[in-house]
Amino acid sequence: MFSLRGIPARKIGAILALVSMLLLAGCAGSPSLFLPASPNATTIYNLTVIVFLIAAGVFIVVEAMLFWSVIRFSRNKTPGEPKQVEGNTTFEILWTAAPAIVLLIVFIVSLQALFPLAGQPSTRTVSNSTTVNV
Repeated sequence: MFSLRGIPARKIGAILALVSMLLLAGCAGSPSLFLPASPNATTIYNLTVIVFLIAAGVFIVVEAMLFWSVIRFSRNKTPGEPKQVEGNTTFEILWTAAPAIVLLIVFIVSLQALFPLAGQPSTRTVSNSTTVNV
């Protein structure tokens, strides 16, 4: 049976780095998602960037609230079970409305980007026998 117990961690790391470089070398010069090659691809790329930025903003806000809550409420000042609170209507409305507003923004941005792409492609003739759809 093969075991790595006798091999130092530095050698294992160096071997993994070398193998990774060799495998990733095959990706050099391949097409990239980040270099759109047509107007439609540029529109889709821009939509992807906008949606990613919105998602990143939501992630940052949620993580900030999570860390604040963990730090703020990590230690009880009084021993025993804390007071139970139920039914904060304002908080519940905001908790429901905020994701709906974010989804509405993403929906509107997506419609504005994708509806122009839904039309029929224009046709142009390059030579006598070749038709290219653009």
